Amino acid sequence: MKIPLTILLSAALIATSSSAIIARMLPDIHPVVIAFWRVVIAGAFLWLYSGFVPQGSIKPEKRGTVVFAGMLLGIHFACFFQALKLTTIANATLFCALPPIFTALAEKFILKRTWNRNIIWGLAIAFSGLAIVFSNQLNLGDNHKAGIYFAILASVIISAVWLLSEHIRKLTKSVVYTRSLFLSASLPLILLALVNNQNIFNVGCVDIAWLTALGILPTVLGHGLYYHVIKYIRPTVVASVQLGEPVVAVIFAFIIFSEPVTAVWILGGTITLSGLVLITSNQ
Repeated sequence: MKIPLTILLSAALIATSSSAIIARMLPDIHPVVIAFWRVVIAGAFLWLYSGFVPQGSIKPEKRGTVVFAGMLLGIHFACFFQALKLTTIANATLFCALPPIFTALAEKFILKRTWNRNIIWGLAIAFSGLAIVFSNQLNLGDNHKAGIYFAILASVIISAVWLLSEHIRKLTKSVVYTRSLFLSASLPLILLALVNNQNIFNVGCVDIAWLTALGILPTVLGHGLYYHVIKYIRPTVVASVQLGEPVVAVIFAFIIFSEPVTAVWILGGTITLSGLVLITSNQ
């Protein structure tokens, strides 16, 4: 039975949105160490799964591209964490939400594809919702510019990962691709951990349990579904769905931690999700 892509994208959005909640359970672990174990555990799980259910292998001519895409993914994480250090969470979150703009531009001017009206209007609506959500939290002062630049760089880099993933997935199974992608992403994170004098092995038993959950739920399941679906729909659509992560994460926080949800969040979140519905319709 074929599952509609809209359902797969919705499941991916819910799964990836859990990463913020799970990360809350790791307050004493450096973000770079969290990211490192997240991708390593995800890659190891998929390689283990491949041992029980053979998946084939990457074509030799694609291996270098897969490793390159994986390292870009790791650098994306590094830039995002650097942005969090240099600016506010709101700034980092919003300016890391720009990938669908960059993928849309790449599809139009590099891949020579026509722009879909639903996608363009959906993006406008979704970003309007996010602007409302973060309206009272943004800070564009000079002391935040460096962090904003790192967040924008993170958006550019992950956009390249989505475009490369579409190309690679045309002839590569999703598990075969993601198992190498995630492990390759760990390489830049190892270097970053060394630069920050972080011991990647300084984690407790409870931490390991939460890191495993982080590697399986939002990474293997969430990102795995994104990389599965990208074979069939545009990278811009896949990148756009992630705009809903801040909204879904707040819903999770309300349910699990009883964190208050303001009227501004409800309005902006509703607008953002409405934009995502328009983007994914008839795709």
